[in-house]
Amino acid sequence: MKHLILSALPTVRLIEEIQKRGDDYELINPADLYAFISSTTSGHDRIYKRGEEKSERIKSKSFDAVIPRISGAGFEHGCTIVKQLSENIGIFSTGYERGLKICSNKMLTAQVLSKAKIRNPKQILAHQPTDYKELIDLVGGLPCVAKLQRGSMGIGVMLLETELAASTSLRSFQTLGADVILQQYIESGNPKNDIRVIVIGPETKNVKIFAYKRYALDTDFRSNYSLSGLGEKVELTKEEKNMAVDAALAVGLGVSGVDIMRDALNDDKPYVIEVNGNPGLKGVETVTGENVAGAIIDYVKDNHRKSTKFNNNSIKSFSLNSEEISKLSKEEYDNLDNRQKYIYEAEQVKDLL
Repeated sequence: MKHLILSALPTVRLIEEIQKRGDDYELINPADLYAFISSTTSGHDRIYKRGEEKSERIKSKSFDAVIPRISGAGFEHGCTIVKQLSENIGIFSTGYERGLKICSNKMLTAQVLSKAKIRNPKQILAHQPTDYKELIDLVGGLPCVAKLQRGSMGIGVMLLETELAASTSLRSFQTLGADVILQQYIESGNPKNDIRVIVIGPETKNVKIFAYKRYALDTDFRSNYSLSGLGEKVELTKEEKNMAVDAALAVGLGVSGVDIMRDALNDDKPYVIEVNGNPGLKGVETVTGENVAGAIIDYVKDNHRKSTKFNNNSIKSFSLNSEEISKLSKEEYDNLDNRQKYIYEAEQVKDLL
């Protein structure tokens, strides 16, 4: 098969695993792609790759799967290209425009997770906030965390520990006209830490989960491997595994990074902090010794011929046979976790097609 990796940066590990399996690939910067919308009602939307003399048309049969690795200044255009390839042209993708955009917006992510009944910290979104004390009280008081709507690798995230720090920071946001999220502070222990969980194929019966604990620098509270380079293996609880898979399903991504934080002051009660649509692989592979890049390529190879709820509203095939689960009583069904319900409901839709 042939993979299309959408990225402005090298993706060495994914390419290595593609080549190990004898597959072909092409690495294309989404900025070099044009989306064309047809005027015909029968469809014929297209996508073109910029050329030195003439653009080259990419057809639905040009690639078997898309692996989007998009971020930064060209993110919005990249999402448009992903949507064109996956939904308008019909190529399987490990990530879809909806899920990628949800993950790029911290409050929207929290809204989606909360609707799916996944535990989040208390948080509030404010535009040019003025009533600082009321907002801080709503999230549990000081200390609390302030975040910009968008940002990665800890950028735009700060800890507000005193009234003076809170007032100064929030007045700065007000002056800039920026939206700010105030979030309940979770005491994770010393040093500060969280858990990055890579979820691959949450909509399949062979979901893969890789996790490691990330530590912050002594002078920081942000747990991020790219900042500190510090991490260790971690054993997830059953609840944490279910939360991670449920979060990946809620945002609708075949590959994602779910960040979980344990409350050290409350029996390590877990909270989902964020979901990342373009998770790095270096940290998780270095710390765990697992072949996460290979698991992503295997997921693509096993599922690229299947159509799922992630890329259209008509589920034509699904990984799990519903014969056993369809015999459950209403009470038994109500006791299923979100992923089991998702799979069951997908099978019922399939049976109606």
